[in-house]
Amino acid sequence: MAVTPYTIDSVVPGTMHGVHRLRNGITIDIPFTHPDVFDPSNLSNWNDIDVFDVDTVAKFPVGTLLKINMKYYMYTEYGATIAAGDLLQSEGPDAVHDALPPTATAAGLSQFEVTSPESGSADFIKNEYAGGNVIAQINGTPGYEYEILAHDTLDISAAGTMTVRIMGNLAVALAATDDLAFLKHVAKEVIECPTTLTGAPFGVAKAVQADGQFGWSGVKGPHAVKTEGTVVVGTGVRPSETTAGNVAAMVYDEDDDADLGLIGTVVDVGATGGFSLVNFHGNGIA
Repeated sequence: MAVTPYTIDSVVPGTMHGVHRLRNGITIDIPFTHPDVFDPSNLSNWNDIDVFDVDTVAKFPVGTLLKINMKYYMYTEYGATIAAGDLLQSEGPDAVHDALPPTATAAGLSQFEVTSPESGSADFIKNEYAGGNVIAQINGTPGYEYEILAHDTLDISAAGTMTVRIMGNLAVALAATDDLAFLKHVAKEVIECPTTLTGAPFGVAKAVQADGQFGWSGVKGPHAVKTEGTVVVGTGVRPSETTAGNVAAMVYDEDDDADLGLIGTVVDVGATGGFSLVNFHGNGIA
């Protein structure tokens, strides 16, 4: 695809979030982001968009969605070395961050504190879960989940608490006996999709990336992806269970426990061991 630079003409720093129409019918959807996570004044440097760009500093909030005709792209932070055309996976949950107690907090507030377990080494890095979710798991009133706007650091090996700010307000009170699970944004610190999934399949890399870099990933519509084995036009594909970063033909066998789930439909078949064009279903992206 020939890529033409597109200019954001009408967005004012501080009001960047929302859906904006660029030239040639291109649209960009910029999520609301806490200024501690992303400085909206950086918008003045965002003039051209190239889906093959590799950035060492984020030019958009992670999770920004770009639509060019039938193709959707999401601005992504990479957590490992990635090749162009690699199938990607979101970072899996961290077991130590999967059952943390809050301090008692009344309903209606937009922030709360989490208490350190005083053990382990997987400390919270400031705002690593921004844009992700926190879910009430057990005790109290489980089942409520909230989008995380920002949070502090937390040394989980020492006594202390961490402030977490959420989008909106707590629907119900939190009790100190509750357990909270933290999950990162699906586009944050993604990796090459492994043969044994540790998280959810995400999309496909558009360029060579390294750990800590940023760029656009193909998440819906037709995108070239590495292919293993024989695939057939018009049929489904899934993550490969033998070659990382590849897709393979869907196996409709209820007894096959290794069947990893449908992620797209083949549009064009590439050479064996090469790249096929797959219409990615988008995992809920409208």
